[in-house]
Amino acid sequence: MELEQGVNWSDLSAEQQEYVKNQSSMNTHAIGEILAIPPGSKLETEEIKQLKSNYSNISFIYNKNTLSGVLAQVPHEAWGDRRGLINRVAFSNEIHFFGLTMSNFSRTQTVTSELRRAGYHQPVRAGKRGLFDLVNHEIAHTVNQTNAIGKTGADFRKLEESRADDFLKKMRR
Repeated sequence: MELEQGVNWSDLSAEQQEYVKNQSSMNTHAIGEILAIPPGSKLETEEIKQLKSNYSNISFIYNKNTLSGVLAQVPHEAWGDRRGLINRVAFSNEIHFFGLTMSNFSRTQTVTSELRRAGYHQPVRAGKRGLFDLVNHEIAHTVNQTNAIGKTGADFRKLEESRADDFLKKMRR
């Protein structure tokens, strides 16, 4: 995992440093789990095939500052027409983690009704299992994305979050 531009290791608190070490380890573990799926097995979906060929292009970036209500995100960019429908999109391979510490994972984070409306359906578990959940959900956003063309931003986000949580559920096996 790399630090956001302009941030040095010494700029992070001890709690942030601990989180970065643990998340970096879990990122490696999650990629290892994906690469270990045998070719031709029922677990080797199109997403898994894409991840196996593109995993080295994924960047994991720790941002020192928090982003209100957001643990991590993959910053896709979309452009729309006058009706508010997406007509062009640029997908990203960068996964950004925002100002997290291990205390963010002290307990299981349930799916609230607000999150459910946004497309999420899998809770984030406590401890290092939560780090595994977070990275797998975000990794899913880097491949096999939902077709955004002709959708509103809200509709695209809901479909994409639901798809990423489906991937997370499969990876928990």
